[in-house]
Amino acid sequence: MKLFSETRKGRRPGSLVFVHGNSSSSAVFDDIFASDLANTLIRFDLPGHGQSPRSEDPEAYQIGSSRKLLVDFCNSEVDEEFILVGNSLGGHLVMESLPHLSSCVAVVIFGAPPIAVPLNMEEAFLPNEALPIYLKGEFTEEEIDQAIPLAANGSRFERLFADFRATDPSCRDSLAASIGLGQAQDQRNIVASWPRPVYVLHGRQDISVNLDYIKGLEGITRIYEIEGCGHYPSLEQPTEFNSIMSEIVGEVFGS
Repeated sequence: MKLFSETRKGRRPGSLVFVHGNSSSSAVFDDIFASDLANTLIRFDLPGHGQSPRSEDPEAYQIGSSRKLLVDFCNSEVDEEFILVGNSLGGHLVMESLPHLSSCVAVVIFGAPPIAVPLNMEEAFLPNEALPIYLKGEFTEEEIDQAIPLAANGSRFERLFADFRATDPSCRDSLAASIGLGQAQDQRNIVASWPRPVYVLHGRQDISVNLDYIKGLEGITRIYEIEGCGHYPSLEQPTEFNSIMSEIVGEVFGS
């Protein structure tokens, strides 16, 4: 399957690879791709999302398949050391891919608390009636109206509505099925044992992620809290997001 991807070549060593979330797309990273960050930026749409094709095989959307896809993509498309940046489901896939990515030198995650196995969803996430909507294929307009306010900045809701509607409904069904099949790995242990930096961005108005849980984990290098922001910092607060990414890039690759 040929995925939609985009590479913006930079003039400084070190790449950044961006991975979007469930029922989202790489368009949530438009603002940083338009920024003056001097490094190479790479993004792609997961199967069934954004501009990537849909699959007739529901297994292509499962966690195990998506994790393998990310590993294969990074190992084939990135020819230098890189930082992985993952939002929501993308952040979970990023963490699970780390044992297979020798050239990844740092991780930035947001909307993605590292979960344990057996699954500790009730510990890692806050109670939220909207979350189950992201694990079911078909939806009503009332449900999508309930789901999208995971973002706090309403001026950017249009992008989220469009991405949710454009996503193959089988993606959500298959994600739920793969969780039931035990395909999720112990991200909490992976982060705790990974020897390189792990940065967490947290929107203070994110109504789904338990920040206190994240603060108690081992292996987290730094947590950035962003005001006026929910689940999608790169979309909701792009100026602050870009500034934080510039700081992290300077710390990891040198200014």
